[in-house]
Amino acid sequence: YPAEYTLAPCPISWDQLTPSGGLKEIPEKILQILFPAIGGIVYGWSHAEFGLVSSVAAIYHRYGGKSIETEIPRSLDRIIKFLRKCSDRLPALAPFKEDARGLIDEMERRASMRHMLVHGVISGYIPSKGTIQFFKLNVDVPNDIHLEERCEITVGELAEMAARSQALANLSLSLAQRITQSLVAK
Repeated sequence: YPAEYTLAPCPISWDQLTPSGGLKEIPEKILQILFPAIGGIVYGWSHAEFGLVSSVAAIYHRYGGKSIETEIPRSLDRIIKFLRKCSDRLPALAPFKEDARGLIDEMERRASMRHMLVHGVISGYIPSKGTIQFFKLNVDVPNDIHLEERCEITVGELAEMAARSQALANLSLSLAQRITQSLVAK
């Protein structure tokens, strides 16, 4: 490594972070529920975010979104802020306002957990609580350091999140389709 690069001590053991590390203590029956649940969350969120991006494309290029933001929003945070502003300020979006606000409010509430599951690692299992442990390092930009983030979630909660992610995907894709179709009708 370059001289200016230093690797800080990791707050959990490296053995836990190997592909078999955090998983070796999880019973096979739990893994058979865990992996499809995480896959369902990723699948649902990718479709939900695609719906949001499709809505942004239509709004930005055809509904006057350029008057709200001069640059197309790319990150989920910016997409949510853009859609919120547009639904409040653009009269042409009035028919979609309630659905759009409900969708983006829920996605905003759930985004941090989705981020943990997608960008974190499984670091353990607590049988007595029936929880899976996740661990992630976040960059604290102002202080130029990494901070640890941890969470525990039950397999049942993961399965519930997967189902809700699918519902969010359906809502988001439906909204994008309705917004896009309204452009064709004009």
